[in-house]
Amino acid sequence: MTLIKNEHLEAELLSAKTRYNKQQYIFSTTFETNLISIEELLYLMDTEDGFYWSNYDRTLEFIGISPVVTVVSDEVSNRFENIEQAYINLKQQFYSEKSKPILFGGFCFDEMLDQNQIWDKFEQNEFTLPKFLFIKEENEIKLIYCAHDNGALNKEHIETEIQNLLRKPTQNINFNKEVISSETMEFSDWENMLNKAKDKINSGLIKKIVLSRTYELEFTEEIPVSIIANNLLEVQKGSYIFLYKKNGACFIGATPERLVQCNDQVIYSACVAGSIKRGETEEEDISLQNELLNDPKNLQEHQYVVDVVERAMELYADKVEIPSKPTILKNKFIQHLYTPVRGILKESSTILKVVGELHPTPALGGTPKEEALSQIRDLEPHSRGWYAAPIGWIDLKGNGEFAVAIRSGIIEKNKALLYAGCGVVEQSDPQSEYIETNIKFRPMLSALRGNE
Repeated sequence: MTLIKNEHLEAELLSAKTRYNKQQYIFSTTFETNLISIEELLYLMDTEDGFYWSNYDRTLEFIGISPVVTVVSDEVSNRFENIEQAYINLKQQFYSEKSKPILFGGFCFDEMLDQNQIWDKFEQNEFTLPKFLFIKEENEIKLIYCAHDNGALNKEHIETEIQNLLRKPTQNINFNKEVISSETMEFSDWENMLNKAKDKINSGLIKKIVLSRTYELEFTEEIPVSIIANNLLEVQKGSYIFLYKKNGACFIGATPERLVQCNDQVIYSACVAGSIKRGETEEEDISLQNELLNDPKNLQEHQYVVDVVERAMELYADKVEIPSKPTILKNKFIQHLYTPVRGILKESSTILKVVGELHPTPALGGTPKEEALSQIRDLEPHSRGWYAAPIGWIDLKGNGEFAVAIRSGIIEKNKALLYAGCGVVEQSDPQSEYIETNIKFRPMLSALRGNE
């Protein structure tokens, strides 16, 4: 049986009631637990709205269940500022002595585009404060509980809610992975789209554009997101694992790319662009790695990202540090050129300001930014939804982390819509880029098919 404990709960409730005197506020408190892993709660995601997050090295994991507050921004412009203002307003409503509640959510890639029907369950930009947040940090799992209170909330009610959640039966799910149908862009259509992009590049209008395609699958039975998440955790080492579930639709993925992290004013970003497949042997893998490190096309593509991230970071941070040459970031199916970035956040800056400035980097959109976005709108036959956009979390102190939601897809009932993209520059070859997107589909395809 899962044990929960908070010896100070009654005292915290009394303190909150005294402070607010029947005015409504958000009460937040922390319970100790004897849980061993967050993953054992992932089965709740098959029936509940909520989210899961793990950073790339698994030193921070959390799972949030049952939204208490959701903040949104549907405006075409100022969406990052609007979410930040909603976050600031929400902070004023909190009673929290020791707990560290968070908001988790994401943004759509391009607010100028209508969403595909499968994205209808999501707002274009939204963040959720969960009632139950299980967080694992430094090998300890705690439960942060949040709820609206006007003075009536009591210890028995809180403990009953928690026990009712933990008593939900563990689902023993078998997923047979039988596919009814699948559909993706034909190579001829892909080649035509890339050649149009290269015409724009050759004309001097644009230097780089990132184009994507989708892969639609329909299974014989409903897809259990807990199984997909656990498959990603098992195989996609060194990646951020995320899911966000709302009204039966779930956005899920395993991304290698951090957009930005802030921890006590120290801010980090990463440049990930330029890629090549993994080798079948260690010798072949090293050979491919060296090929990538010396490939002019990929190095140019990577440098576009470094230049833009450096400029953006210098707007909001001091003492920005960027290595002069990229190294290699390896995942199960692919390896990338990688350059870390570090700085000290200026006092007037916030993590959401940096997110808004960085998105989309040339690794996800292209360069120049606005011209690349315009071409993506004209050339791609689909809406990206939240694909390739920032997803992550912020806490009440301004700390947080956002990853770029690639190697991802959206699942609803028995259907999955996956996304993969690649950067197009003057030297790009349509056949090679098509193969690259096939590799980038593999993390989600593998998870859906049981890590075959």
